[in-house]
Amino acid sequence: MRKERLLSATFEQSKKVVSKKILTEEGAQVGVLSSMKLSQRFSGLVILLLFIMSYGVGVYLPESLLTSTEKIRYISTSTAQSIVTIGTIFRIPLLALMYCSIVMVIINVFPKKNYAHQLLYGTITLLVFLITVFLMLFPFTIGLTVGAFGWIGFLLQLLVCVYLWKTLVISNVEQLKKQLYKGEPANKDWGESLMAFIKKYGGVLLLLAIVNRWTFNFGEAIKTQPDIFSFLYGWAFLLVAALMIFTTGMTLKNFVAAFYFFKYQKEYRQFFKVSNEQWYGKWRAKKMNKNK
Repeated sequence: MRKERLLSATFEQSKKVVSKKILTEEGAQVGVLSSMKLSQRFSGLVILLLFIMSYGVGVYLPESLLTSTEKIRYISTSTAQSIVTIGTIFRIPLLALMYCSIVMVIINVFPKKNYAHQLLYGTITLLVFLITVFLMLFPFTIGLTVGAFGWIGFLLQLLVCVYLWKTLVISNVEQLKKQLYKGEPANKDWGESLMAFIKKYGGVLLLLAIVNRWTFNFGEAIKTQPDIFSFLYGWAFLLVAALMIFTTGMTLKNFVAAFYFFKYQKEYRQFFKVSNEQWYGKWRAKKMNKNK
């Protein structure tokens, strides 16, 4: 019996998640990255500016704080030290991920075999790009959170993120599988147990984390007290991580649809009656028509 996996559905089953709207930029929901026009794909290079901004926050800022903390005005010295420590640890992996993402964005400009190839590559590029930008912000946001609430407070926010991942991503996967296979039985919902734990003990643990950070500093590498503004910027990690998880959950269905459109490209081209211009682009379609 064929195992019912997310990316193992047949052509007939995949029709439940792939619609004719996928032939348009609005329906594909990846913008100019799926366009068959060179000029529009070239304009997509503007997103590289976000890499520069995220590099400044995720890599350059920790490096600048490492050389001198005298210019710090809006955060405490202890928070700056947390940002430096975390930024130093993740510097090389973040740079490697950023360079790979930049290469993917540049490669996306070059023509692909057909629209199915362009759509799948553009969707993966967008997903990797978004995740990279968010991850580049993590050293800064984790440093802010650890500096404000300590590692205990950070772990509590991480626990909330685990629940959000289960709710917005894993549950989305289960819904897509049910949509494809007409109701696959769901596994035990451990997310409810996790949320019940957070509701019951989260407030108490967060209060203990704040008291510990401002008094005893048990288990903390930095013993200096945070400033009063830390109660505001201490939620930075949770905010950025939640936004990343929400974005990932939103783009998951688009990726699955693009994957099946690519996997069964011959079938979908016949099924949707896609023209040469839509499939190969205007320039190649004209060339093909002349050779007839």
